[in-house]
Amino acid sequence: MILLLGVFSFFQSCKPKIEEAAAYNDIPDIPKQENPVSVEALAYKPFVDELIANGKLIANKKNDLKFEASGILERVYVKNGQKVSKGQVLAKTDDKALLKEKRKAIIAEKKALLEIKDMLVGRGYDFDDRKNIPEQVYEMTAIRSGYADAKNALQDIENELKKTKVKAPFSGTVGALQVKEFQQISTGEDFLTLIDDHYFDVSFYLIETDIHKVVKGDIVDISAFGDLEVSKGKIKSINPIVEENGTVLVKARVKNPDKFIEGMNVKVSIRKERKEDFIVAKSAIVRRNNKEIVFKYKKGKAYWTYVKTLYENSSSVAIVADPEKRSSKLEIGDTIITSGNLHLAHNVDVIVK
Repeated sequence: MILLLGVFSFFQSCKPKIEEAAAYNDIPDIPKQENPVSVEALAYKPFVDELIANGKLIANKKNDLKFEASGILERVYVKNGQKVSKGQVLAKTDDKALLKEKRKAIIAEKKALLEIKDMLVGRGYDFDDRKNIPEQVYEMTAIRSGYADAKNALQDIENELKKTKVKAPFSGTVGALQVKEFQQISTGEDFLTLIDDHYFDVSFYLIETDIHKVVKGDIVDISAFGDLEVSKGKIKSINPIVEENGTVLVKARVKNPDKFIEGMNVKVSIRKERKEDFIVAKSAIVRRNNKEIVFKYKKGKAYWTYVKTLYENSSSVAIVADPEKRSSKLEIGDTIITSGNLHLAHNVDVIVK
């Protein structure tokens, strides 16, 4: 009986350890941490220095058209956004009264013409043989016959009739149309703005420390904000004066891709190629202990190397090994980690994906 109690007590004391072991065996294995990265091979490449600025489009030609004579606006032949050709009639005021006056003036001129012809024949001259009529004789007979006055009156009416029509001084696009048909128009009243939008001038500013990097004739990339399409322009002038805020005005000209409009804000990019250097993606550079480093990939591990940045653009940087660190080396063909490197440490396992 005592023996049975002893065996029972032994098994009771072992039970918690058995249950603990069973519970430990049920814990899943913690997977080994993976560090997925992207890489690129280090190589000498020409570095593209990139200057970025915001610019504004200004039409090559722009004219605020006005009415030269008062009256009732009879017809408007155009609308905002319409393309027009040089010399095209855009609008006209009521010309009925002037046309009536012109008919009268034509009759008066014809009567005066008959009178001057008779007077010249009486003096032995032929009106149609003008070169043989002395100038003094012609002027005197033109005044006495009334021909000079009649001719001037007709010319004045024809000039007034021309003022009833507004014509396009150049080919372009109609904008800011401000009047409606049958409206009373006053002399000098604004009608519309005509814009020659085949080409635009782009005004933008560069800081004075960058102005030496560009010259007249340099190619610039121009795009509307939110639009990936880029148009090529060319620098046409650089203002030789530095403004108070330390900037210099630059102007370029660009052909309209049928998307640009007057006054639009645009992005301007100027790309200048430098000599060859070690070029890596901007994302390859990280900081440790206030120092710039890149991670090299070798046989499944990441090793950091101290570097110095020479210059950079929006996507790339030119680098050299940090001369203050003897262990830092960069060689053609080194595999540089370009992503997944923000939280890496030296000599850790990584997986290229």
